[in-house]
Amino acid sequence: MDEEEKRCGNCRYFSRHYFKYKAKLLKADCGNCVNPAHPVSAGKKCGSGNYVCGLWEPYEIQLTERREAIKEKLQRIAESLNDVVLILKDDE
Repeated sequence: MDEEEKRCGNCRYFSRHYFKYKAKLLKADCGNCVNPAHPVSAGKKCGSGNYVCGLWEPYEIQLTERREAIKEKLQRIAESLNDVVLILKDDE
């Protein structure tokens, strides 16, 4: 990835801020670094600007981790729903 493409906004550790406008949730052009190696005092708001620190990692890693977590959660929900179905059938 070119240095030009590296920025806080496309980093694995960028946690975007959102705001509510009327009945919609909209992305703000700012957020925080949530890298555990990043000092809390330095976890300043950052956006899509050109600033990038030495802790930058590709955003795709965050997407992969998030998808896996969602899949696991959905599997647990499906298992719970199956349990509920069995209970309801037993109560008939």
